[in-house]
Amino acid sequence: MQTPFRHAAATITLGVLALVPPALTHTAIAQPERAGAAAHVQGEQGEPGEIASVDDLLRALESAGGDISNLTARVQYTRTFAIAGDTQTRQGQLFYEKATLISSAGPRPVIEMKRFAVRFETLILQGGRVEEEIKDYVFDGEWFVERTPGSRQFIKRQVVPPGEVFDPLKVGEGPFPLPIGQKRDDILAEYEASMVDPAEDLNESLAGFVTREAGTYRLRLIPRDPGASAREVEVWYRTDTLLPRLARTVSAEGDESFVQLVDVRQNEAAEIEPGIFNIQTPRPGSGWDVRVEPWRGEGGR
Repeated sequence: MQTPFRHAAATITLGVLALVPPALTHTAIAQPERAGAAAHVQGEQGEPGEIASVDDLLRALESAGGDISNLTARVQYTRTFAIAGDTQTRQGQLFYEKATLISSAGPRPVIEMKRFAVRFETLILQGGRVEEEIKDYVFDGEWFVERTPGSRQFIKRQVVPPGEVFDPLKVGEGPFPLPIGQKRDDILAEYEASMVDPAEDLNESLAGFVTREAGTYRLRLIPRDPGASAREVEVWYRTDTLLPRLARTVSAEGDESFVQLVDVRQNEAAEIEPGIFNIQTPRPGSGWDVRVEPWRGEGGR
């Protein structure tokens, strides 16, 4: 069964995001990554830990993700529609932050909150037409906002029960399948996991994207739930840093989506844009078309 956040996520990953002309379908972003990545996976006495199995990879990812408090990257989201066969792409910036909040009320005085924002600036439609369009997606741990300044549209949904928090990057739940710091046991409880050759079944451009420099580990996840919103999820991680580089999702309808990340930075090297996590509702009379949807329960959407 899908949670309300999964419905919101489907709106993004399976229905709204898009980019890349036919001749450049699934073309990898060419700019090299800069300094500021995480350290190598460490084993005993500071030597790089050996990753020879999917279990090794999941344990290493769980450990490495715990050290990430901030993360930024340039992002390209490419979606191919199964029925129509056309491809669309959006390009922009991804921001992720893990914060600790102190509350004066409630059962949990200290709450760890994970939030993300994606600001897309360029839309490339089928046929190669390029449009400059800013579109923001922001999740602050409880509220999910879609904001389009050009058309002055603002949609705000409370996708988590009041007082609770949620991991926006959890595989199968959030809009971007980038499992950062998730527990091995939690992933295996919901997915059949395997490691696959990084370049298998990829076109030349994407194969080069995941094999250049240090190369990548490729994690394939098949949902155990036959009613899941995705048939398959794959994530490629750099072998030297275990930071995500590419993610692929195949929806239940057969739509295929790729999320490419370059210039991935974390912690002190990641500069979070001021105000990027702002979800304030525009004031009445400000000219914005506003829709606010409070929490309605598990079956309220």
